[in-house]
Amino acid sequence: MGNYIVENTTMTKVIWAAGWITMSDDYECLPESMRLTCKDGVTRLWARLYHLNAIAVYDSCGGPLAITDSYPGKLKEHTPMESYKALRCLVYQCRSESTERNTLFKDLETLLNILANIIVVNSEQYAKAHWG
Repeated sequence: MGNYIVENTTMTKVIWAAGWITMSDDYECLPESMRLTCKDGVTRLWARLYHLNAIAVYDSCGGPLAITDSYPGKLKEHTPMESYKALRCLVYQCRSESTERNTLFKDLETLLNILANIIVVNSEQYAKAHWG
């Protein structure tokens, strides 16, 4: 099965996660390319991630590079778990031979790891777990 261009809802959840982490205590761990400090940053990241996705689809299926949707202009709030699931989907759909070494792809994987850590650390099971 080949790669495909993710839906706008998937991308919106990923972008929301980047913005949410930008405003959190975990900001320092976030790669520069994922930090969203202004609306222009959202639009640029949206375009760059869709382009990365299009390259992976091209690698998988051939043909012309896919035309991707532009930023819809509004981000709805999502839960970290919804965003994590969307982020896993995007990482999967952006993985190809030519993208795996791409800095943006590696930053996307870092965002995935940061979000996973936040979810675990804030879970009830983590709070109940014994140290050591």
